[in-house]
Amino acid sequence: MDSFPSKLSKYGIECTWRKHKEEERLFLHFKYDADLVEKIKHVPGRRWSNTYKCWHVLDSDLNRRILLLILPAKNNSNLEWEIVAECFADYILKTGFNYAIARSYLVGFQIFASYFYEVKPTSITKKQLTSFLLIVNNQKLDIQTIQIFESVILFYEQILKLDVLGNGFLAITQEVKFDCY
Repeated sequence: MDSFPSKLSKYGIECTWRKHKEEERLFLHFKYDADLVEKIKHVPGRRWSNTYKCWHVLDSDLNRRILLLILPAKNNSNLEWEIVAECFADYILKTGFNYAIARSYLVGFQIFASYFYEVKPTSITKKQLTSFLLIVNNQKLDIQTIQIFESVILFYEQILKLDVLGNGFLAITQEVKFDCY
């Protein structure tokens, strides 16, 4: 199995670990690429280091998954995730949110999907979702934390038709049909 730095090196990114302000951080060194910089800006808690002239992110399982997800060759092979992602994007775009809000919801959903890419979306338990939200919340994030929470709630309520905040959370008794087509 490839180590995380070797996975990133396939994309021309050198990854080093450093302690920064009492946090273990991944420092990402690469030749300037405007598209890659734009993608890295979607990683929660990312920062630019003037000292090292590179981006750095909190070293966490969530951020590692996000980094692998945003790189060009990373494809989610789980067909159900592809379907629900398309449904969610379709819902967000048809709802009439302004561009910035729509983009933040889609990025939040992408982070959520990257964390659970090995699990079918309809198989995620309340305990797993709670753990994910705690991990996100514990990263001391900015407005992106709220965007991720809202994206997850919108996804469950509008696409899977489940009440995330009520007692009906993930009470699936029949096969879920995606009504985006």
